[in-house]
Amino acid sequence: MRKGFARRLLGGRDDRGSTLVEFAFAFPVLCGVLFGMIDGGRFVSARVALSQATAEAARAACLSSTTSQAMVDTAFTNAAALLPGANVDWATTFCNGAVGCTFPRAANDVVFLNAQYNFQAAFFKSWFSKNLTQKSRMVCE
Repeated sequence: MRKGFARRLLGGRDDRGSTLVEFAFAFPVLCGVLFGMIDGGRFVSARVALSQATAEAARAACLSSTTSQAMVDTAFTNAAALLPGANVDWATTFCNGAVGCTFPRAANDVVFLNAQYNFQAAFFKSWFSKNLTQKSRMVCE
């Protein structure tokens, strides 16, 4: 006990508590990086899921058994089950260069399907949200 007291009086270093202070500064930064990586992974996953769902809806639009937009919407919704609120944007969807589609489609018809999804970050909601759009082109056979 006396040695420690004499060391402090003579100007020696006391390192007790410095680790806790360093940890208090580093921990919030590390948590921010971790949760940022999780949100980044969710963003990439949503982007891929939207792309695949849009391609599936375009394929469904070209099927001879498809008779309505509701069937295309159902195919899209089933493929985008993990994207609540994602939808086909029929106002910007083209079939053979004309807005809107009639069903069934004929061979060699070209379908340009557009879909959208509003991505919200789970941890950084106020900092990161993005309206994702995806276009898919399909030539009917």
